[in-house]
Amino acid sequence: LEEARPALEEAGLDGQLIVPLDELCWVANLRGDQLPFQATFKARGVALRDEVWLGTRVKPKRGAEPPAGVRVTSVRDWLEALRVRAAEPGGLTLGYDPATTTEGLRATLEAAGVTLKASPSPFAKMRVYKTPAELRHMGQAFRRADEAVMKLQRWVSSQVDKGERVTEADVAARMH
Repeated sequence: LEEARPALEEAGLDGQLIVPLDELCWVANLRGDQLPFQATFKARGVALRDEVWLGTRVKPKRGAEPPAGVRVTSVRDWLEALRVRAAEPGGLTLGYDPATTTEGLRATLEAAGVTLKASPSPFAKMRVYKTPAELRHMGQAFRRADEAVMKLQRWVSSQVDKGERVTEADVAARMH
């Protein structure tokens, strides 16, 4: 949010409406480990200058609180929070991408008093570029994954060399 703030301010926006789920997951830093049985989740999001508001039907797992600065509510409460914010002095102006925002969502937000301005999401480009810390973590993850696969391959080879029967379930259990 801190990195996007200058782009939002320059465009005269209080925030950006985020509809694509991959972008929303990235901005909110939420993945399947916080939400039960989900790799991504159906939601609508607004990245304000200092906070992300998500409206979704999926509730986070118990004990898996959203990251600091991310408010997760029902879709109804999300829309009401936007309505309240839009009614404050100065209103609420959000950027939105016409290519990813449905006409229905756009009309709903405008009916709630939100001013919408067609504007590319600053997050779309930001998530493609990796910081040195992200690259370091990716490298570590790849090394751990490669090591696990090599250990598994050595185990399978040793079992087969001994004449042991190795099933898919055996491989899955060993990898786990």
